Amino acid sequence: MQNLSLTQLESTLLLITAPLCLLLIILLIKNNRLQKALSAEKNKRVIPSLCFAYDLYAPALYLKNTSANFICDIVIEPFELDADVGFRKRLRIELPAIARLSADEPLPLNPQITDSQGPLHPKQIQAVIPILKTSDFELRAHCKNSEGTPFFLTLKNSKGGMELVRAIAEN
Repeated sequence: MQNLSLTQLESTLLLITAPLCLLLIILLIKNNRLQKALSAEKNKRVIPSLCFAYDLYAPALYLKNTSANFICDIVIEPFELDADVGFRKRLRIELPAIARLSADEPLPLNPQITDSQGPLHPKQIQAVIPILKTSDFELRAHCKNSEGTPFFLTLKNSKGGMELVRAIAEN
């Protein structure tokens, strides 16, 4: 077996080059993270995003704009929910159209909730609102961003909250 011997210059260059390579790798990883964060912030300004906010003390349901600019012409498609109210009950929820919603502005909603027997009484609707917070359902909405571009949004609600699944620009 042959010994590898380095001159003093070669060993000094190796000691300088190795940390610089490591530093370069760290900087490339940090740059990648910053690019992703910048892209997310740009998207937040252009792509609309909505979520429900709940006041369980009142009980009240709010729609909140979680994007950076206002959203207008919001139409949420009616959706169905299997609610556990001591027994399984299928509910249909319709929300009113909204002309404009500013960023981080919670707007109180007056949902129309019906079951197989017809519209629910306002006290029954208040009892359903806490169930909405922890239920799994999908919400579909049509809206326009602040630039007037129409979007179709798909949002998923679960116990962890509501998240934007898909945003498609419509033409």
